Amino acid sequence: MTRPAIPILLTLTLGATSARGQEDSPDASAEAWPATAPARAVELNVGWGYSQGFGRVSENDGDLGDEAASGTAVSFGVGYRLNPTWMIGGYAEGAFYRPDQGSMFDHTHYGASTGVHVQYHFSPFERLDPWIGLGSGFRSYFEDSRTQGRRTLLGVDLLRAQVGVAYRMSHGWAVSPVLGASFTEFFSSHGTSEAGFQSIDEPRPTTFLFAGMVNRFDFGGAAVSPPSSLARGSLPPVTTTESF
Repeated sequence: MTRPAIPILLTLTLGATSARGQEDSPDASAEAWPATAPARAVELNVGWGYSQGFGRVSENDGDLGDEAASGTAVSFGVGYRLNPTWMIGGYAEGAFYRPDQGSMFDHTHYGASTGVHVQYHFSPFERLDPWIGLGSGFRSYFEDSRTQGRRTLLGVDLLRAQVGVAYRMSHGWAVSPVLGASFTEFFSSHGTSEAGFQSIDEPRPTTFLFAGMVNRFDFGGAAVSPPSSLARGSLPPVTTTESF
């Protein structure tokens, strides 16, 4: 069985199980989505996927995409779910890139970023919940060459944008495909021939892309019910006593 077929079979199995449960249970409609959404909960995010850098650090530098090929990124986030629609928190991400030419023993590129972000959930009570996230932070990037030594770059993620669609596996767990981009400007560098960090002359904006999967886990807080159809848009959601 090929790897792409595994998630397809799992999706079909989940769908069949859900449909069978609705047919067999007379109270299945009471358990149907939309259900509840987290509020005042601690939220953990663990993600992984593809990463690639593009753009010239300065007028005198080559393009990042010409020096390093695509790589693998791992991300971790901790946040606070204020209510069903808004989350604020922090993130950390690390990535390792393959050299565009030669082997990893001769030339490697890797980096890390950390910062703060907010997320807005468009359909928090639905099983499929589209969301968007915006943030900003700091980024470091390392070019390690056996012949030229190591060069370290420090910069700022002026904007980190992500979009995704969360599939809620349960009330406290969701899986989401994610697409994201960080728009970065490096302001300082340190090479092996330099005594310390030096300001980068005429810095230029660069871009780091991300595409992957994120697992979201909610702890504590409360489960919030959606407004009734009669009061939707006029009354706030009612908080139940159920917790995650």
